[in-house]
Amino acid sequence: MKVLTVQDIACYGKCSTTLALPVLSSLGLETSLLPTALLSTHTGFNDPFILDLTDSMEKILDHFTALGLSFDCIQIGYLTGPKQLSIVEKVLDTWPEAKVVLDPAMGDDGRLYPAVDRDTAAAFRHLAQRADLVLPNLTEAFALADLPYQTDISLEVLMEKIPCRGTRVITGLKGKYGSNDRRIAAAWQDESLYQTEEGVRVGLYQTEEMAGHYHGTGDLFAAVMTACLLYHVPASKAVPIACEFTLDCVRRTMLEEPADRQGNHWNGLHFEKELPSLINRMRPYL
Repeated sequence: MKVLTVQDIACYGKCSTTLALPVLSSLGLETSLLPTALLSTHTGFNDPFILDLTDSMEKILDHFTALGLSFDCIQIGYLTGPKQLSIVEKVLDTWPEAKVVLDPAMGDDGRLYPAVDRDTAAAFRHLAQRADLVLPNLTEAFALADLPYQTDISLEVLMEKIPCRGTRVITGLKGKYGSNDRRIAAAWQDESLYQTEEGVRVGLYQTEEMAGHYHGTGDLFAAVMTACLLYHVPASKAVPIACEFTLDCVRRTMLEEPADRQGNHWNGLHFEKELPSLINRMRPYL
């Protein structure tokens, strides 16, 4: 199976494409790129050089089309703005049978990124309608639902308001949506879950909270979930696989790279030696 991943490339600091490529490839998925931006480092470092590749995206897409290439899945990550969102719409029109995974990079910790205005958020909501799997964090989930952050609604209703034609997974749950003992939580919803009075029931998976800040955890999680979608792994199995693999990589990073005084591990996750454990977890489905 062939995946086209549409996201940025950081030349240093493991995130986005430099995580997606090895993870998807290790699981037997032929992965190609449609890069959205080139960064000297990931944005956790001060003042990275950023080259917007919007114009190049259109030329790459034209060449792919001229060659008659085909893809089984379109994985969408970081986009620089509304024009790239419209290009992604063209990508989906070019390969309408492909599965669509959307990791809507719009914000975190209750705030949208400065470049994400109302029109951009609306464009992401429109794009999410075409997704078979959407993977927002909690901040992005409220934006996709077109609600102010931390509106007082249940997790079931929040899930229902996120536009998606398939499975919804929310990461980074906090406050009333997480748990009181500081645990990382991921919630999921798909057609296998039964209806309640509030809406479709959600599944919830929690792991221990790890101290520190680790760049690329969401990108790693998204890559594993993309593979699970293509191998028909149900969300009830896929979410634990992605969570536990991410946690394994965090533990290894803690051992191999000391954090700075603020608890940051700047170079990204040390995932390479954990890939065999991911393959073993996925082996029943490969």
